[in-house]
Amino acid sequence: MSLAERIALVNEKIAAAARQAGREPSEVTLVAATKVQTSDTIRQAIAAGVTICGENRVQEMTAHLDDDAYAGAALHFIGHLQTNKVRQGEALRPGRPGGWQPPCAPAGAHGNPSRGRRAGRKPPVFCKNASALC
Repeated sequence: MSLAERIALVNEKIAAAARQAGREPSEVTLVAATKVQTSDTIRQAIAAGVTICGENRVQEMTAHLDDDAYAGAALHFIGHLQTNKVRQGEALRPGRPGGWQPPCAPAGAHGNPSRGRRAGRKPPVFCKNASALC
């Protein structure tokens, strides 16, 4: 089965599930996780109708942006951004002045285990969407 056929099948299953739940299929959005995919595969997925790509690795996102692999689709960062990757994420913020700091640090950041899960708190979300970096 080709990538385009698999994407069409996923969209059909989403539409069927939405209708079964009493919702309009247009209310559900497919976000294609592009983790460990090549730039060419991402381009093929977009050509097959994917409109939103999600990446959870800053290094891969940066490489795919350099290849213009996400052209024609929105891009979201999914998952948690590790403290040591914040500077790389900052590079995705065109036009931002230097010295930018994230609005909140992940739990346990800076070697302080009392911040976060060990203290009974959930870690804050740094970034849900790569477009927020721009």
